[in-house]
Amino acid sequence: MSNFYFWLILLVIFPLSLIVRFFYVRQILSKIKNDELLPRVKEMLSGNITRSLIIKTKDSLQREGLDEKRIKRLVVAVISSKGSKYTKLFYGALLIILVVNVVRYSSFVVPVNSIRNSNTAGVVATPIGPAVYTNTEQGYEIVLPTGWAGVTYNQAPGKLYFINLESGNNKTASYPTEFEVIPVKTQKDISTPSGQQNVLLSMDTKLRSDSAISITADNLSSSTPYIEYTGIKDTTTYRSRWYYFFGGGRMYALLISSPDALWPSVISELTQMIPTFKVL
Repeated sequence: MSNFYFWLILLVIFPLSLIVRFFYVRQILSKIKNDELLPRVKEMLSGNITRSLIIKTKDSLQREGLDEKRIKRLVVAVISSKGSKYTKLFYGALLIILVVNVVRYSSFVVPVNSIRNSNTAGVVATPIGPAVYTNTEQGYEIVLPTGWAGVTYNQAPGKLYFINLESGNNKTASYPTEFEVIPVKTQKDISTPSGQQNVLLSMDTKLRSDSAISITADNLSSSTPYIEYTGIKDTTTYRSRWYYFFGGGRMYALLISSPDALWPSVISELTQMIPTFKVL
């Protein structure tokens, strides 16, 4: 979002500065168009205009006792009227860069549907893949494939959901492919493999004690441990999987969730991305 507004502000300021400059130069030209010294100053500033040539011209005219304000107007008018083609190319290129970046980052404010409520809008808060997204505040990074981005929702402030923007509408508007990265705080020791295993076992026990869900698979001893379960929400059977990572004194839980009917395609897509998750 900040990148979008940064480029948008520049895009507004830059044309405005050119407009101000245009009217400023036009005003000066109107004041000196009949000045008898104008042809002479044009001759003195012929060829390539350099800083040293401008200083030399001003000094020469000042030694003749001419008014400094008059000299400045003449010099500015002559320089502006010449309008180097390279200057015009530079302005054109800069304007194109500004427009391209505003268009690029404007996608960060495109409304997308929430997995929880198809009528609730969210905003894209990260670069849209392909990209490597780094969250320095929470201490992790992940590779976002083409079409993926992190989205925030008003009903879940502070949380970031990763969504496949391109495939969402191909599935259902209410359930795009999505996962969430949740930094988990724990008072338990997670600095050793045995401590981490104890935490995973407690998470497994907690989920199994929930009568609303049913554990379908788990593998707490793999290099990327996970727990998978099914449940019912709003009469829809959904499937979820928690992946767990440790590092930097923190535990990270990656939650994948989708309707049961979409699970094969969802898990196939996300299992290619989960290994790119890295604790910084």
